[in-house]
Amino acid sequence: MVAALAHGKEATAVAVSGWLVAGPLGVPAAIAGVLAAWLAGEVLEMGQDVLCASWQASAPPVMTGAVEASAPTMGEVRALFRRPTGDVPSFDADFRKDELEVLREAVHRDAVAVPDVPVDEHGAESFMRWASHILEMLGGDHDDMPVDPAALSEIEAFVAVDGTRPALYVKNGTIDLNAPTLERSGLRDVVAPKLADIERQIAATGRIIRGFDRAADRVYGSAWMLADGRVATAKHVFEFMSEPMGGALFLDGTYFVDFNVEADATADLKHIFRIEGPDFLSPDLINGTVDATQLDVATFKLAPNGLADFPEPIPLAGNDPALLAGERPLFFNVGHPGAPHGSWLVETEDGNPATLARHILFALIGDKFGVKRFSPGMVMTKPGTFDALGGHAGSVLLHDATTLGGSSGSSLMMEGADGMRVAGLHFAGKFGSRNYAHWVPAISEALD
Repeated sequence: MVAALAHGKEATAVAVSGWLVAGPLGVPAAIAGVLAAWLAGEVLEMGQDVLCASWQASAPPVMTGAVEASAPTMGEVRALFRRPTGDVPSFDADFRKDELEVLREAVHRDAVAVPDVPVDEHGAESFMRWASHILEMLGGDHDDMPVDPAALSEIEAFVAVDGTRPALYVKNGTIDLNAPTLERSGLRDVVAPKLADIERQIAATGRIIRGFDRAADRVYGSAWMLADGRVATAKHVFEFMSEPMGGALFLDGTYFVDFNVEADATADLKHIFRIEGPDFLSPDLINGTVDATQLDVATFKLAPNGLADFPEPIPLAGNDPALLAGERPLFFNVGHPGAPHGSWLVETEDGNPATLARHILFALIGDKFGVKRFSPGMVMTKPGTFDALGGHAGSVLLHDATTLGGSSGSSLMMEGADGMRVAGLHFAGKFGSRNYAHWVPAISEALD
């Protein structure tokens, strides 16, 4: 394979040079040739060192259902709506009425009144029937009643459109403190004093891309800076990036971490760093499953780009009891969520109160995916809860931030006695419910 690449090095450089000039990057012709030659040469130099970077072939068998053995209860689902004050709404008739009025205002402001969104009064009423249907469910069964998986998908979507757990666009390295959903969630007064720390977390977080492909439907995952030019992500992200060969996994192409994939932002080479190869890979084979006993963690070494320094890393949390103080500790997540999907999400209104039209949902939560977003959330189940399962289960916590597929590998930042620290690594979850993260103090050996 390397010999074949070497044979076509010159042609590859010419093709890449043309793409750099005419493509979305718009690189000046004066430097495109040099950059293209460097890229072609780097692919060859990686050869056996990077393209053939492998992990242990003797991974243990995959186990499934270690945490998902039982359906969540209605009490757990209602807890997703907990406010920073610690209060959970009653979902009684008065609350449901007030909630519907607020949602009606939101859908008119963000959908009906927006010229390029195909939502009219009929679509608004369809949305209100859907919202009323969800609120009736939340106001019905007692706390220990298991939730029907089909109903859970609908409630998960409601968490996002309701604004209880917002996922705000990052633009120009910061967030809009005046966003209506931030006010509605009750989190503005908590977030505002920490804006400088959040901006540091934003700057230290990037999206993993193949080549220079920033397409919304090719989101491999998120990564965040460690010391010594390394980034952390989830192990299953590496598996997704790789191809099996001879009992091992090899990186399938040339990958980069782009720290500036924001809504409406164009590619900027000074924010893009090539992944030289894995620095640490968990020996566990994740294989697309959620298993609390496994360690879903990987770290990559980045190559300098010659244009800018690596982003500054955020300090890692140690064993600080202050991080987990309170019943539902608050954290901040920054990642690159992909588009939600499911049978509850349909193309157009179909009269079914159990479905939601895609264009209404996207009008309310934003229709740009694979771009950097800020998602505050709360820890639902603290690390140590699953100790009895063995393996790395003691490092797993559950949280309720609005995260989607491209959020895999992103960080959870929390406040401890020494200030804001990265305390968690998000590795799995569903849309708005039962999200999983590793507790950083318990996996420090993988990140050092």
